[in-house]
Amino acid sequence: STTAFLHSGSSQSLIRMDLSTCKQLSSVDTAGDLFTQSSPAFTNPEAGEPQLVTTTVSGTRGHSPKDVSTSWHAKLGTGATCQDGPPPVSSPATFDSKAYVASIDGVVRAYDTTSDTPATPLWETKLGYLPGESPMDDPFRVQAGCKGEGAGSPAGHALATETVIYAG
Repeated sequence: STTAFLHSGSSQSLIRMDLSTCKQLSSVDTAGDLFTQSSPAFTNPEAGEPQLVTTTVSGTRGHSPKDVSTSWHAKLGTGATCQDGPPPVSSPATFDSKAYVASIDGVVRAYDTTSDTPATPLWETKLGYLPGESPMDDPFRVQAGCKGEGAGSPAGHALATETVIYAG
């Protein structure tokens, strides 16, 4: 059978479906909502089983493609001080066994999904604000009570190549 994986915002679930019968095979709660769901991404490790990686406002998770069960969960920072609108959550990028997540706290994190501790980042890098783009540079936000920049500028979707990670 042909299988599809969906990250449903309304049901807060990662769903595995059989496309030949259009029936749901399994699902797991990912603790997100309509505004904080990402698209799942597959890893492609040189050895071992691939994983599905998802991100929601509650963190990044590794899932088994066989039954979408959660094998690991890494909490993400949620501090996006003085930002307007719902918190942005971006889809993870993958390359080989690594997953890269750009987060609402302005930090890009790398995870080795095949390690003994996949929920522990291999590295993390804070993204700063462009000159003149900090919430502290906006007099209306300061007047409304913004008191600091927080961890960094909320980060958008990452793109991974063999040697470089791009994040906006």
